[in-house]
Amino acid sequence: MPVKPLVIQHVEGSNPCSFTLIRHHDLKSVQGITIASPYAFTVTNQPESRLMTRLGWYLETFLAYPYPPETANAEHLLAALQGWGTEAFNALFDHGNGREWLKKCDLLQVQSDDPKILSWPWEALFDPRTNYVAHSRRIERRLNKVDDPAPLPDSLPLERVNILLVVARPFDNDVGYHSIARPLVELLKNQRMAAHVDVLRPPTFEKLRQHLRTHPGYYHVLHFDGHGSFANGGSEGSTHQLQASQGCLIFEDTHGQPDPKQASELSTLLREYAVPAVVLNACQSGMLDVTSADAYSSVATSLLKGGVRSVVAMAYSLYVSGAQVFLPAFYGRLFEAGSVAEGVRAGRQQMLAEPLRICARGRFPLQDWLLPVLYQQAPLDFTFAAQAKWEQAETKLPVEVQQHRDAYGFVGRDKSILQMERALHRQTPAILVQGLGGVGKTTLAHGFLRWLDDTGGLDGALWFDFRDIRTAEYVINQTGQMFYGKNFGIAKNKLELLAEKLRDQRVVMVWDNFESTATNLTDEDRALLSGFLDAIRGGRGKVIITSRSPEEWLGPARRFPLPLRGLDGEARWEYCEAIVQDMGLQVERKDPALVRLMDQLAGHPLAMRAVLPKLETMSAGGIAEALRKNIEELGLDPNEEQGRLFGTLRFVEQGLDAELRPLLGLVGLHEGFVAVDYLEAMAKQVNASWTRDRVDRLMAELGSAGLLTDVGNATFEMHPLLTSYLRRQVVTEECQRAFVDLMGRFADQVARKQLHEQRVPFLRFGVSFHYALDLAERLAREQDVSALTQALASYALNSRNFGDAKRLYARQAQHSAGRGHSELEAAAYHQLGIVAEEERDFAGAREWYLKSLAIKEQQGNLHGAAISYHQLGRVAEEERDFAGAREWYLKSLAIEEQQGNLHGAASSYHQLGSVAEEERDFAGAREWYLKSLAIKEQQGNLHGAASSYHQLEFWRGCKGILRRVVNG
Repeated sequence: MPVKPLVIQHVEGSNPCSFTLIRHHDLKSVQGITIASPYAFTVTNQPESRLMTRLGWYLETFLAYPYPPETANAEHLLAALQGWGTEAFNALFDHGNGREWLKKCDLLQVQSDDPKILSWPWEALFDPRTNYVAHSRRIERRLNKVDDPAPLPDSLPLERVNILLVVARPFDNDVGYHSIARPLVELLKNQRMAAHVDVLRPPTFEKLRQHLRTHPGYYHVLHFDGHGSFANGGSEGSTHQLQASQGCLIFEDTHGQPDPKQASELSTLLREYAVPAVVLNACQSGMLDVTSADAYSSVATSLLKGGVRSVVAMAYSLYVSGAQVFLPAFYGRLFEAGSVAEGVRAGRQQMLAEPLRICARGRFPLQDWLLPVLYQQAPLDFTFAAQAKWEQAETKLPVEVQQHRDAYGFVGRDKSILQMERALHRQTPAILVQGLGGVGKTTLAHGFLRWLDDTGGLDGALWFDFRDIRTAEYVINQTGQMFYGKNFGIAKNKLELLAEKLRDQRVVMVWDNFESTATNLTDEDRALLSGFLDAIRGGRGKVIITSRSPEEWLGPARRFPLPLRGLDGEARWEYCEAIVQDMGLQVERKDPALVRLMDQLAGHPLAMRAVLPKLETMSAGGIAEALRKNIEELGLDPNEEQGRLFGTLRFVEQGLDAELRPLLGLVGLHEGFVAVDYLEAMAKQVNASWTRDRVDRLMAELGSAGLLTDVGNATFEMHPLLTSYLRRQVVTEECQRAFVDLMGRFADQVARKQLHEQRVPFLRFGVSFHYALDLAERLAREQDVSALTQALASYALNSRNFGDAKRLYARQAQHSAGRGHSELEAAAYHQLGIVAEEERDFAGAREWYLKSLAIKEQQGNLHGAAISYHQLGRVAEEERDFAGAREWYLKSLAIEEQQGNLHGAASSYHQLGSVAEEERDFAGAREWYLKSLAIKEQQGNLHGAASSYHQLEFWRGCKGILRRVVNG
């Protein structure tokens, strides 16, 4: 069906901006239409704000803080946008036959060469009788002064749509592959669309040039999934927006670092290769504004100038969660209707229907459907795509991968996929995926091979499971037969022949369960595998090794290490939901007990599959408690999938050297991580024969079994169920005492550090500190109880986890009171006062400080009493009881002066100055601050002195202002 466009043509040079409405098929027109510029349109209730300025704020910055009063400002902006859209619509269609023409058209075409006009939000045209026109009509922009695109090459296929996908991820913590790229590829595959996708590897500008040169007249669509920028657009402080003289896209260089390419460079490149359509899922790729030098300043318009027929771009920065809604609808409709413009309209409609975007509030509605913009000149008719017959693409995958199906799909692993993509371009011949047993190494290898196969990244693949392999010759021969046939086994120069083929062919060989080579292969066999890796170094053929061991014997020149940990963040919860939904259960992410259980399982896929089904009959808290104490309480079935898990864990009973088994009691007391140096110290306390050599051997054995993995600094991450499995057996009291002693001393050391130095120790050993505290109380190890409680409570307070801090300090107070340790009891009450003060509960803080003070006064602890007096003064000051505050500070000061505590006296002087200020006694305040300053200068306390100087200068300035006001 022919398109029925209605043209909105800008009258060049007109001021105010004038337009002509033209019915395309007979050129009838309405002339002299004037539309107010959105750059001058005022936002209601914000007279100093203009629509276009606030529109940029709303689309790019608002969701960083979607709370009042900004939510009200957003509503005002949306009202202004609709207001301008209404005025513009009425100006265009309320004259002559405008409304009738609009009813009979299916495309609005804005024609201009003025960047200011092109930047207007034409998608916001609003019909008061219906809604925004962009949801019922296609809208496109077109340039006047641009050459017609070159003729389409005869070689352009019509049996399917070929898409070249450029996925550039050069920034730290960048958008994951599963956010845009993987779902797009899976959509085209699962919906059986007649499409073929190639991923540009690596995503460099030079590689794009080379690839297009070797594939002329082949691609219908170039899809850029990455970042863009524009000189004067976007929110400040974004790490994904670079400042430049014109629009640009951010490619990667050969080291994976950002490599921005300006619009003019892209235009020159694509002019030569005439790709008909470009989809730019990149921020600001369609942006223009009043400061633009010409109409070709944006990436989108520059590509149009370069001969691209259709460019889908983003006028502002698009949130990932917005792109995830737009792109499936866009491609789905493109393949149904054969029109890029219709695809863009469908994408906008879907964004309107699903407005929730991920932000600081979790998800919040954003009207960002007007972000995608379309530029077209003589667009390609894609109706052949709807008529083309879908055909199953020929796979390069080995049978082992084709037949394998992950029970809950391939979830997460974006960072690992990106690392593996980049490792394919290294000289190193092997990628070593190393981690705990059941952490998902084999699953990652499966998923990566499928990703390569789906995106044109494989010429072939082989799979070897080393649990079943007894000779390296078998691996070499099977690999050679892929290229040379069955007679390869009699060849003399096998490694040279393989190196020749793998130099240029993208063949990936997976060596799964490679840790088995330690027992299944001889030294000669392992040397042969090393020689094979040496032979193919620098070639395009690669080996993916999955192993529980770091395989250090291979050396750094042969393997690129890729440590694999458990799933984290959203991927962890996605996997959890997939498991429990099979049981008809719902995941409540805010349930503290479930959060703790998920933390215990540490995103370990096999452990999650084994344990989470127990939620059908047990509470999350009950499961977590069973995991801490004894795994047998869960009643896992060793004959089902959990059998794999038990097979790994049983190694500690059946495969471990007898002289190492007694050390398992000490390992089982830890949770999450174990530090070798501390384990050695514990071992020496229990038995002098438990030497470092034995400890190291134990770590190596457990590592080979996939129960420990080295994370550096002689520290190992533990399999999430190893602790529970080991605690089935009774641990000797000697082991428990050694564990408590070392954990107590370690915690005491860490407690004295600053928060930034506490984070890693507590993240790794915090759970072990808690368990050591339980044991210390049971064993009546009073000193360790005090050290561990103080450390845990201090970290909780420093990290503003006030709930845990209160619970721990209350526990310390109760424990100390029950044993007559009054000094520790008073200290706990004091800390509870600090917690209450931080929570702005001043009444509660006062009660805790008074309880602490009563004990200190009874014991004659003057120094402690002075501290309590001081804190009570601060509470009174916060409550604006300045007379009371002064009395408390004076009591504290009297003791400090008596005991010669100059530092404490300086603090009290300063606070007394603060009270005098509040009471408007500026002369008194000055005297107190000067006293405080004298001590601080004497002691070289520069920070404190600066505070006193600040107060003195501030009030000197205030007095000067008051004097000028009084004197007129």
